[in-house]
Amino acid sequence: MSKGLIPILLLLASCASVQQRKIETLSKVVYAENAAIKAKRFDLVQKYNADAVKLVAPPKDAVKIDAIQNFVVVPAEDSGVKTISLDSEEGKTLIASNPAIAKQVLKENADAGKVDSQTTKVLQEEQKELTKSKSSWFHLPFFFGISGILLVIGGIVLICFFPALLPIVINIFNLIASVVGRVISSIASLFKK
Repeated sequence: MSKGLIPILLLLASCASVQQRKIETLSKVVYAENAAIKAKRFDLVQKYNADAVKLVAPPKDAVKIDAIQNFVVVPAEDSGVKTISLDSEEGKTLIASNPAIAKQVLKENADAGKVDSQTTKVLQEEQKELTKSKSSWFHLPFFFGISGILLVIGGIVLICFFPALLPIVINIFNLIASVVGRVISSIASLFKK
């Protein structure tokens, strides 16, 4: 195997590892968001949703949802549930008067903070790998250039000794040029984002 291909293969393996961690983190965030919705903890839904948004690219045709005046709209099965803001005086009193609730809120906010830290770490790793991969791709032109020069020299030597092979060598060069062109356009499309 060529020494030029080894760094590329290692790069692809590390990118896969970063993507796997990103998928695991996104899964954790989405399920935490779902659990927060089921527990009617919309304060936590906002935190987990912020992490989910960081982990995915925005869609081309995002769903638009507008607020209904100054209301929090809940499903019919939650219409009788009392709402409270933990930052309000009533919420602060509730937390101060009930140690179990205070402990629960503290733990759940700490968990949300850990997930946020994990999300930030995964995104930093992804950015680092992207930067590293862009610099690694700069070795490809050199690799293709040397390979191309050796191929042309080999073709010339072959034609000099066996002139009847000229049409076959030309077809091989056309095929290689076509494949190289497709590879280059594929690589270029990766960096258009």
